[in-house]
Amino acid sequence: MPNYQLTADLVDGQVQITGNANGNLNVPKGSPPTVFTFNLHDNTGLNVEFLSGASFLNAASGNGCPACGTGNQVPTELTDAQSTGRTASFKDQNSQAGSIGFSLCFSCGNGSTPIYDPVIINGGRSDMAQ
Repeated sequence: MPNYQLTADLVDGQVQITGNANGNLNVPKGSPPTVFTFNLHDNTGLNVEFLSGASFLNAASGNGCPACGTGNQVPTELTDAQSTGRTASFKDQNSQAGSIGFSLCFSCGNGSTPIYDPVIINGGRSDMAQ
């Protein structure tokens, strides 16, 4: 189960989310469904947290970064999205080969709504029809 650490910092007065999941998250061909977990460390003092429930996750096929509020447009591929405060997770079914762009959306005490936007590259599962 991949576990990614994210950090919220103030950079020139703006909340910026960084972490060890920058770039692509690769799920090799033949891999079973994989749960991705993200933990946030807030250095801002602004109470940065994931949006509640499944609303933190916005995903779409391809490499683009879907805007917050657009929802999960690939619900059969990314499932079981949940968040509580500074921890969030979802399951990648890896049922089809291809890219999924996604945004993790946050709320802040100052009203800003920063995002974090890596891409998953799925290899697809050999036990599923491609």
